Amino acid sequence: MLAAIEGADVALVPTLKVWQHHLRDEPASARARSASSSTGQLRAWRDAGGTVVFGTDTGGMNDYDPSDEYALMAEAGMTFREILAALTTTPAALIGGPAPTGRIAPGQPADLVVLDGDPSQNVRALADVLSTRNRRSVPADLARHLARHDPTHGPSRLADVPGTSSETPDSESWNRLTGS
Repeated sequence: MLAAIEGADVALVPTLKVWQHHLRDEPASARARSASSSTGQLRAWRDAGGTVVFGTDTGGMNDYDPSDEYALMAEAGMTFREILAALTTTPAALIGGPAPTGRIAPGQPADLVVLDGDPSQNVRALADVLSTRNRRSVPADLARHLARHDPTHGPSRLADVPGTSSETPDSESWNRLTGS
């Protein structure tokens, strides 16, 4: 089946967590088999070069925390950067937004998220949001600094931003990041 869709303009939204929710009253062994099967299918898709975008089935369950989905995506072999791309640049490219959509560049509008953790160490940290900066122009000095750390997505830690630490950023850097 994977060969049949190779080259097709198709993306997979795995929604792995919903199966754990629907099987919550089943024995742990049934949940484990389901998780293994689901993550195996995602791994096969990814390994075949398939496009993955993040999505949820929150309408089918009442647990809105995405961190389990991130962990299952990692269990399927996706790296932190691949999961981050599934949340940002990949869907932006699929919906046909302007070229810089989903990336940080001087003067471009951006939705930035400041996390309280390092998702490269624990993908669940992608759900630990401290602050957001919505649709504001990225200051050139901040964009240059972020590009030096990761030209695709920017830093993975608040400590990577000048004038900040993982504990307490100075007020000027914090205001630049959050738009406060």
